Amino acid sequence: MWDRPAALRLLADLLVVASLAALTCGLVAFAVRSPVFSITEVKVMLPLVHVTREQIETIVRQEVRGTFFTQQIGRMRSAFTNLPWVRRADIRRRWPGGLEVTLIEHVPIARWRSSGLVNSHGEVFDAAFDGKLPMFNGPGDAAKEMTIQ
Repeated sequence: MWDRPAALRLLADLLVVASLAALTCGLVAFAVRSPVFSITEVKVMLPLVHVTREQIETIVRQEVRGTFFTQQIGRMRSAFTNLPWVRRADIRRRWPGGLEVTLIEHVPIARWRSSGLVNSHGEVFDAAFDGKLPMFNGPGDAAKEMTIQ
């Protein structure tokens, strides 16, 4: 191999390309984790009727970790959807250091049996509600059929 210049040139070219690739990967990894891209703003789209500001602040304090690029959106979405009144949570990144949270709340239309509530989509959920609502009762999946319009 040492007496074949073409093979040596190819080996040198491969080493240069591998070095540049490793350097690029290292720089990208450093930039992604850099505090320059930390999350500085979480904007929650309002109005919300049942979800409180304290609940939102608690989840934001617990779940906002990392930077714009490393924030685990799925984990944060799960934390919001675990709130009793949240039906769906949409979270988007907003450049350069923000998150936009849109929470869609359940709209109760009836009580289900003795403990739950039925929303406008026929889904049964558990939450505290003092208002007056009609009572639905039936087999496990009948709530959806009762709300079909």
